[in-house]
Amino acid sequence: MAKAHLKVTVPATQRLLSTGLFVCKGMELSFQFSEKQLWVWNPDVPDAWVPPIGCGATAPQGYALPGAPMGSLVGMLMGKKQDMPNAEPWKFQVKNDAAEVMPYDGELILAINDDYGDEYGNGYVDNDGAVSVDVQFGV
Repeated sequence: MAKAHLKVTVPATQRLLSTGLFVCKGMELSFQFSEKQLWVWNPDVPDAWVPPIGCGATAPQGYALPGAPMGSLVGMLMGKKQDMPNAEPWKFQVKNDAAEVMPYDGELILAINDDYGDEYGNGYVDNDGAVSVDVQFGV
C-alpha cells in the first residue's frame, strides 16, 4: 500500500486543529516530528518550553488527554457520536515514529495537551509556539 504524507503545523494556542484528514476504521497512521521543536503549554512553570513529547508531568482530568504528559502532542478522532465511546472523541498521545491504528471513522484533530476546559487557568490562550508534524497514511 502506498503511503501519503500530510504536513501539519499545530499552534499551541489552538484548542482543536482540524487536519482535514478523514480516516477510516483500521487505517494505520504514523507520525514524525522533531523533538527539538518546542512549545509552551504553561508559561507560569519553570522550563515552560517543552518538546511535543511533553514535560513528563501527568495531565489531570480536564486536560485534552488526562494521564498523558502535559504539553505533549495529542490526537483525537471526531466522528459520529453514536460510534464513539461515551459519545466522546477517541484520544491518543501522538508518539514520534510510531504507528496508531484508527479504531473508528472520523476526522483527525491535533492539539497540545493542555487545560481543555479552562479549569486550571487560562487554557490555550497563554500558550506559545507551534509543532510541525508529518502524518503518514495508506492510500
